[in-house]
Amino acid sequence: MSDPCGTRDRILAVARSQFAQNGYHGTSMDAIVKEIGLSKGALYWHFEGKSDLFAAVLAREVDRMIHSHVEASRGEGQDVRKAAEKMMALKGVKHVKLTTTSLGAEL
Repeated sequence: MSDPCGTRDRILAVARSQFAQNGYHGTSMDAIVKEIGLSKGALYWHFEGKSDLFAAVLAREVDRMIHSHVEASRGEGQDVRKAAEKMMALKGVKHVKLTTTSLGAEL
């Protein structure tokens, strides 16, 4: 699904902030819609519900942490492939082919 306006990214940023401040149960879809200035329809176009949105926020954070760890490992002279595999194991990913594109480095 194409998102030229970056609506999904804006929703994820606001949802991340709301979940961090209020927790899962204290965050409502209405609060997210109000803060971002979208209609409920726009929000539900991108996410089926609050649990789907929360899962997307968590997945983005885990991906950010993996990327951060891989970048830090490069600076420490660690093997990038091993560092990425270690982080993906923490994420519960068992079978992923690591490529130059996925890590942004020559492996």
